[in-house]
Amino acid sequence: MAELYYRARSYYQYSYIWEIYKNIGGKFILGTPRKFDLLQKKVGKENCYFHPKRKDLPEGKSGLILEMTLNRKYYLKRTGKFKNVLIYHGMGMDKNFKGRNFPISRYDFYFVSGEKDYLRFKNYSYGLRSLDKRVVKIGHLRSDLIINKKFDKQKTIEKIGIKDKFRKNILFAPTWSRGHGSLLLNYEKFCSQITKEHNLLIRTHPYDIKNYPAVRKYIKKTNLKNVYLIDPHEIELINNLSVADLLIGENSSLMYDWLFFDKPLILVKTSTKDLEKAKWATQDKFSVFTCGYTYTHGNDNINELIANSLNNNPFKEQIQYVKKSTFYFNDGKANERAIEWVKKQLQKM
Repeated sequence: MAELYYRARSYYQYSYIWEIYKNIGGKFILGTPRKFDLLQKKVGKENCYFHPKRKDLPEGKSGLILEMTLNRKYYLKRTGKFKNVLIYHGMGMDKNFKGRNFPISRYDFYFVSGEKDYLRFKNYSYGLRSLDKRVVKIGHLRSDLIINKKFDKQKTIEKIGIKDKFRKNILFAPTWSRGHGSLLLNYEKFCSQITKEHNLLIRTHPYDIKNYPAVRKYIKKTNLKNVYLIDPHEIELINNLSVADLLIGENSSLMYDWLFFDKPLILVKTSTKDLEKAKWATQDKFSVFTCGYTYTHGNDNINELIANSLNNNPFKEQIQYVKKSTFYFNDGKANERAIEWVKKQLQKM
């Protein structure tokens, strides 16, 4: 039987495959040194390869490769050594490829979560005749953890250190600066206003924790007792989401994870520069931006939006609509489908 590998550019991108790994095992290839020690601690040194070269495999390795990165530069040259499966790690409004060739023919198969994913691949395949033969309809892998309640809310509350457990937990989860994240723009206002009535949890993209010292300094200076700064590498994403009563989010994948909790959402308005504007990406039926109030810095009162969201949850039906439109399955069995397919593929190789 062929060996199974997981390949990503950064550690956080592996969040989609942990259930597959628990069931089948496999070895990991990481493209950057960030958190390589954390990966080794989680899966064992013998199962890890730090391999920064962009277009080959570690020497002597071959098999089936589950890949988490879609990148014009970070791809494998086609050889007879492997077959690969793209599990794209993003669900937000995708970056525009600006007419450049999409590397879709460089993958043998695609785990597709739903129609939104499929239309993206179709749009950029430029008539690739074998596209449909490469598509494997799986569903949203991370949603299984939410649907099947595979999270530990109480343990996460304790790990974060939340003291007042009677307050509502508001999670502010901005994306990173290159995705137009608004951490530095909004954290002072949110800290000074929201904490008067609620606990505020701040978690940013793993690439953006470099801004945490400024936020931490402000929290200490203002003596805020109900603001909690969360390291995304210390608290797993789904566990983190499970403790929140409302999410303040932006253009990032975790907003789509949040839909499966069926709880209120507020969207921070950020720049749409360099984001995909094609119809397949911007249809209302795929857009989380139709699933909650939109907050504009300087114009809106965040406390009013929070109160209206928590008291009335006016976007409840829209959340269900977008969730059903975006994903093929919402049955908690996406990983079962993936695991069964991978096992059969390994046996064929």
